[in-house]
Amino acid sequence: MSHGPTSLRAISVLLLAVLACGVPSQPSEAQAVSPTETGVSEEASPTAVASEPLASEEDSNNPLEAPLVEEPPPSGLFELFEQGIASGEWSREEGLIAGLKLFAGEASLGETFGEAPVQSEGTGLLHEALYYLQTGSDSAAKAEIERLLQIVAPSPDRLLEYAQPASASSGRGPGLASVRMGVVECEKIYADGFPKGGGELCLEYTDQNLGSYKGRIFYPSWWTTSDPEWPFLEAARQAVADSWNLYATFGEMRAIDLVFTLLGDKENPWIGAIAPGYGGAQSCQIAVYPGTIQGATAASMKGGVALGGFKQLIAHEMFHCFQAWRFPAHSWDNAPWEVNDWWGESTAEFFSNLVYPTVNNEWQHAKEFDFKSNTLPIFELSYANFEFFQYLGSKIGENAILSMIDTLPPNGSTGDHQAALSAYPSISSYWHEFGRLYLDERIKDTSGDFIPRGWPGSYYEDEINGPSQKVEVAGLPFTLARRALLFNPKHMYQVELSESGPAGNHGERFAVSGSPWSGIPPKVPVGCGKVPYLVLATTTASVADVYEVTVTISTLDEPVDCDPCLVGSWDLDLDSFQAFVSAPFAEMEDFYDFITAQGIWRYAFHQDGTMKAAFNFAYGYTLTTPGFGTDPLVTEGLITFDGQGIALWWVSSPGTLDTIGVKAPTIEHTVDMGGQVSQSEPGDFGGPGKGVSQSTYVCSPTTLTIWPPGAVQANLPPLDYIRVSGP
Repeated sequence: MSHGPTSLRAISVLLLAVLACGVPSQPSEAQAVSPTETGVSEEASPTAVASEPLASEEDSNNPLEAPLVEEPPPSGLFELFEQGIASGEWSREEGLIAGLKLFAGEASLGETFGEAPVQSEGTGLLHEALYYLQTGSDSAAKAEIERLLQIVAPSPDRLLEYAQPASASSGRGPGLASVRMGVVECEKIYADGFPKGGGELCLEYTDQNLGSYKGRIFYPSWWTTSDPEWPFLEAARQAVADSWNLYATFGEMRAIDLVFTLLGDKENPWIGAIAPGYGGAQSCQIAVYPGTIQGATAASMKGGVALGGFKQLIAHEMFHCFQAWRFPAHSWDNAPWEVNDWWGESTAEFFSNLVYPTVNNEWQHAKEFDFKSNTLPIFELSYANFEFFQYLGSKIGENAILSMIDTLPPNGSTGDHQAALSAYPSISSYWHEFGRLYLDERIKDTSGDFIPRGWPGSYYEDEINGPSQKVEVAGLPFTLARRALLFNPKHMYQVELSESGPAGNHGERFAVSGSPWSGIPPKVPVGCGKVPYLVLATTTASVADVYEVTVTISTLDEPVDCDPCLVGSWDLDLDSFQAFVSAPFAEMEDFYDFITAQGIWRYAFHQDGTMKAAFNFAYGYTLTTPGFGTDPLVTEGLITFDGQGIALWWVSSPGTLDTIGVKAPTIEHTVDMGGQVSQSEPGDFGGPGKGVSQSTYVCSPTTLTIWPPGAVQANLPPLDYIRVSGP
C-alpha cells in the first residue's frame, strides 16, 4: 500500500479525531459569547500542570462557598469625617477642628472618631482644612483651623530655629538652636507649633541632594544610633530618595522636609503620616507620627518587615507631594478633597507600589473594594480604587494615568469627574475587562503577583429553583454589578438574557476557578449538585443611570440525573490508550507504530456537577511508508496535551454520560517527515461535535470505562480510567 504526503496528513487528522473522542466537547458557537464582542480582550488563564489539585472531589474551587465577609472598617480619616457630617454628629467646621486636634495631640482617637480606620494617615483631612481656609465663611472656625495647622505643619523656618544639622558638633551657627532641651520641654515646643523666637535645640536634621533640591529629615535631637527609632530615620531618608527619583521621571519634584513629630494621640498612637502639600510651594512637608514606630523592637526592624511598610507609607505621602506640584489645579486652594479623594489616595497607593513593588501595603484595601464595588461607583471610594489604577497602569501606562487625571475638571463636582472619565477613549472596554480580571483574581501587582480577593458573601447569590425565575443584575456607572446564580440539581434549565438602560457590557462565566467568560449556555444541565454562574454588568455612562441585565430562567422537562459512582478522580490507563489510538491502523501492517505515552491525563468528577480535566501529557508515534529510493520514509509524530478542561456533567439515562464543555485544554502536533519538521499552532482540544457530548460508560469502585462519542460506531475500543480518589 502506498502512503504519500497527502495520505500522511489525512492520517494525522484521523489521529487527532480519534483522540478528540476522549474529552468533553467545546461549547457551540450559539452558546459562547466572545469577549471581543464587547471590545474586551480575554486574559489568558493559568495553565494546569500535573500538580494542579484536581484529585479532590470535595473541592471544585467554587468561590461562592467562601464565608460571608463582614463590612470592613472605614478606609481612612476622611471617610470618618464625612460620615460624621452625614450623620449630623458635627458640622464641617466642627469635624475639621476635631480632626486637627487629634493630629495636634489635643484630643484622643476615641473621643474624636471612636474607631481607627484602615489607613493611618490624614492628608485628605488636612487638604480639606486648607481648602476651608480659602472658601469657608465661619471666621472663628478659620482662626482655630489656622492655629491648629501651625502646630500640625509648622513652616520650615520655625523648624530651623529649633534645629541643627546632624553634623554640627557644638556651638551655634546662624539660625541654629543653642540649648539642647529634654523630652518634656520639646513636647511642649511641638505642641506650641515651634513658636517664633525660640533658641532651644529640639531637633537635628540630615539633608541629601534631590536633583537641584534638598531633602531634609528632622528628628528629635536625643535620638542615637542605638535607639530603636534610628532604623526608621535611615529608612525615611532612603524612602524619600527612592520616591523622589522615581516620581521625578513623571513630572517636577521639589524640596522635601520630613519631620518625625511627637504629637498625636499618646494612648492610641496609630496615626502614620500626613503630607499637607502646599500647592505651589517650593517644598513639601511630611509629618511622621509615633504610630509608625510605636512598640517596634530592634529585632523586628532588622527583619525588614516593619521598615518595608514604613518606607511604602513614606512613598505614599511623597506622591501626595507630587500631586500638589503635578496637578496644581486640583490642589487644596482650588478643589475640595471630597471630589478628588477617589483618585487622590488610590493613585498614591498605586505609585507607592511602583517604588516598593513587593511590600504591598495597598492590599489592605482589597477587602473594601470587594465589599463596596458591587453597588458604589469608584467616585464614592478612596484608597480601595488602587486596583483599578493597577490595572490601568498595565494597560495604558503610568504617564497615561496622569494625563487622564489632567482631563478631570479642576473645579467640578463628582458628577463632572464621572462625565470626564466616561469620555476617556475606550474606557467602557477597560472598565469591563478590569471587572472580569478582578473577579478572576488576575489583577497583577507591580511585583508580578496577583492581588488576592475574597468573594463578598451570600447576599450576592440567587438560588435558581424554577419553574420560572428572573434575576436582575443592575448597576450604576463605574460599579462592578455582579450576582451569582446557583442552579439547583436534577433539572435542565433554559436561560435567556436581555439588556436595558444606557450602553453597557455584560459577561458570564462558570463560577469555578479558571473558567473563561464564555457566557451562560442556552441550556444549563444540573445533575449532582448546585451549578454556579457569575454575571457581571458594567456601564461607564456619563450620568447616574442604571444599566440592567435580566436573566430569565425556566426549567425544561428533560432527564438530568447523577451517578455517585462517577464522583472522584480518574487517571487514564495507558494500555487502554495505546489500544485506542492504535485500533484504526490494525489492518495497515508495518505502517503505524506506537512509541510512547506519558504524563497526566486526569478527569475529576465533582459532586456539584462540575468536571475538570488536567493534561500534562505527551504521545509519540511513527508512520512508515515506502520511500522514493530504497529506504522507507519514516514520519515521527508527537502530540502534546496541556492545560485544564472544565465541563458540566450529568447522566441522561443509565450508562449514558453527558458533558458540555466550558473550557478546553490545548493540543500541539509536531511532525518530522523525512527531516522536514512542521508544528501546529496550539489549539483547543475538544470533540468533533459541538454542544452536548454523549458517551457510554461503565463505572465500578475501581475502574471507569468510557466509549467516547462515535467510538462504538467506529469500532474503537473503550478508554479505561483508574480511580485515584473518591467517592
